[in-house]
Amino acid sequence: MFTASGVDKLKQRIQQLQQEKVALKAHFRDLKKGQKALQRDVHAQQELIEAEHKVRSSTLMQTEIRIVVTEVLFCISCSVARTCKCSNSVK
Repeated sequence: MFTASGVDKLKQRIQQLQQEKVALKAHFRDLKKGQKALQRDVHAQQELIEAEHKVRSSTLMQTEIRIVVTEVLFCISCSVARTCKCSNSVK
């Protein structure tokens, strides 16, 4: 059989465990909120990286197009002048 002091100790331990349970649930909720916030940040950073990549690719493509156009214009001027000043030989 249980003594009165043994029962009181068990009641106190049960209350302590219930309080710990409540605190752990609150902590778990906070961790889940933090995890969701981090996931949003990661997603936003990924979108930003993709956007920057598109801008750089577009800029690179525009630069390459300018180079090709410049080379074509030089070749046209070489053809008109009948002397080649560019890397492409025009005959």
